[in-house]
Amino acid sequence: MPTDVPRDVSIRSFFVRGAAVLVALGLGAGCVTFRDDLSRAEALYVDARYEEAEVWFSALAPELRGAAAGDRLRFHYLRGMTAYRLEARRDALHHLALARELLSRAPEGVLAASQQAQLRRVLQELTPRGATHRPAPRPGS
Repeated sequence: MPTDVPRDVSIRSFFVRGAAVLVALGLGAGCVTFRDDLSRAEALYVDARYEEAEVWFSALAPELRGAAAGDRLRFHYLRGMTAYRLEARRDALHHLALARELLSRAPEGVLAASQQAQLRRVLQELTPRGATHRPAPRPGS
């Protein structure tokens, strides 16, 4: 150890670097865990076990912010389709609209062509027509 660096400074920097490495490893493991859990939820969706899949998606939601963009797209698509199958139309519309926005910026292949077609079809079905939340225009305006 160099003699011109106080011992407490070098020990402190050692612990700071060690903590940074542990955080980096934890974040990397978190991404893998999120992806693994998302795959489990997807398997439940594919097996038509929608209630169980929804439980997984609800548990995954707080971790979504740190997920990769492709994983966020898959999450919203699958959660939206799960809600659609459970006849939770508002939740389905919310998540599928988010999936559509993420898809517009995603690289090719994140969602299969059949999933993209299903996304468009279901969004068209769920999007309200006619009635709106906006007040009716006043006569003469």
